[in-house]
Amino acid sequence: MRATTMQEISSKNAVGFIKNNPDLVIVDVRTRGEFETGHIKGALNIDVSQPDFKEEVDELDKNKKYLVYCCSGSSSKFAGRIMEGVGFKEIYDLDDGIAGNPELL
Repeated sequence: MRATTMQEISSKNAVGFIKNNPDLVIVDVRTRGEFETGHIKGALNIDVSQPDFKEEVDELDKNKKYLVYCCSGSSSKFAGRIMEGVGFKEIYDLDDGIAGNPELL
């Protein structure tokens, strides 16, 4: 079993990355209200600020490839570390968040 290392991807490169990885699971870790103002098509909304975030992500398939994002990149880094801690194998963090590229919405 290989160790998980969260990798960063810029919003500039994210459009192509998403397109080239059709099995990618996209997780928006913002609040429901923020999610409803606009999100990446097909994204799951699991709010990292909620106390049950760890339990919710723990139910996902840890063998899939995940892209986590927020607005600016700080909450998604925190979420990615939690996901690493519960055994996810391949995590990509949108390092500058969706604010960095309007094409993502």
